[in-house]
Amino acid sequence: MKIPKLSKIVTNDFTRVSRTDLAESISQNGELTLSYLLLLAGASVVTTLGLLINNPAVVIGGMIISPLVWPLMKVSMGIIFEKRDYIKEAIQILLASIFISLCASMLITFISPIKGLNTEIIARTNPTLIDLIIALVSGAVAGLSLMIPKISQSLAGVAIATSLMPPLCVTGIGLVLGLPNVSFTSFTLFIANALAIIFVCSLVFNFGSKFHSHDQAHLRRKAILILSSLIVIISIPLFIFLQSFTFKTTAVIQAQNILNQNLKILSPEIIVQDVRTDVIRRGSGEIVSVSAEVMIPDDVTIDYLQKQNIILELEKVLEKKVDLNLILSRTISIATEDDLSLEQQRQELIAVLTLRLPRMADNTAIETFRVSKQTNAENVDSWKIDCVISTTDSSEITSDKRQVLIKYMKEKTDLEIEFSLRVLPQIEITD
Repeated sequence: MKIPKLSKIVTNDFTRVSRTDLAESISQNGELTLSYLLLLAGASVVTTLGLLINNPAVVIGGMIISPLVWPLMKVSMGIIFEKRDYIKEAIQILLASIFISLCASMLITFISPIKGLNTEIIARTNPTLIDLIIALVSGAVAGLSLMIPKISQSLAGVAIATSLMPPLCVTGIGLVLGLPNVSFTSFTLFIANALAIIFVCSLVFNFGSKFHSHDQAHLRRKAILILSSLIVIISIPLFIFLQSFTFKTTAVIQAQNILNQNLKILSPEIIVQDVRTDVIRRGSGEIVSVSAEVMIPDDVTIDYLQKQNIILELEKVLEKKVDLNLILSRTISIATEDDLSLEQQRQELIAVLTLRLPRMADNTAIETFRVSKQTNAENVDSWKIDCVISTTDSSEITSDKRQVLIKYMKEKTDLEIEFSLRVLPQIEITD
């Protein structure tokens, strides 16, 4: 059976692309017009507000209306069409757009009562190689949407604005808040995405054979070579950031599991939340800083040895020195009506016991007194009492006296009692 050629199955619709239509579309949308400036300012304001209030839906709204894609497209078009004036004009519009967006985001941040970092902002301060890959794919989709008429042109703004406007606005937020590291990392993300979009759109436009002259390709080849080199250079730190991000993400999960396993042994009511990890360079080595908020019952304590055991487990799993910081918050339960009744009866039992103990032996004191309520199969309530007393002469507390004490307490309280009594001798030590 003869297999048909791939060219007969798959139609190359790139040959149908009109160079004139593509150039006209990009030129019209890439001009520095009043409508362009209004869209840019609006997108900057909406995105900045969405970032400040930590609202992803608002941020997405700013992404969609952003026109920042068009100057980048115009640079790609100038490269493929060998038009230096297109490239120069597009770069000027792009620089003006960056300036306007930064000013708008800084102004909104300055007058906004909400000033602080949140998850939406922090997400744009950790650029990785994954972000670059997303920008490359988005740029390819945007280029295709312009070349092929049956693909909606709205895909360009949706696909690209995601990678451009938010990090640019975060840069302005960081400048106002006095956080240069936030501004630097977010602007690095913006530059990486912009380069990726220009590069991949140039390749997509170059794929159409009617877009350029094969005899005069000096500018195009030189520009693509420069863009390729810049993409490779910027990929190196992004790859390092990706490794760091991957380690931190894995470390958070491992730290959460270890903290839960160790602390739940102390009390099942302990809650571990907001676990964070960071790699800190100290001296010639690296230390993993692990912090967590721990909700702990009022009657539970975490001692030094328990904390050191947790640190040793973390260091074994993470294979690095660990600095553990636990922020403890005491949990206080609200007493119910049954709790108040239990406490009242407990105090009655203590009062009866305190009154009766001196008759059992001299110099007798209550050390611990625990009371718990339990219900049997016949739905009859009873009280379990665990009491530890101390005395100078434990021989005086006989079994008969103990039985008399239990009988006396039952008569006075009219309760079913299961009584456990332990006696500790008082020993006087003199020099």
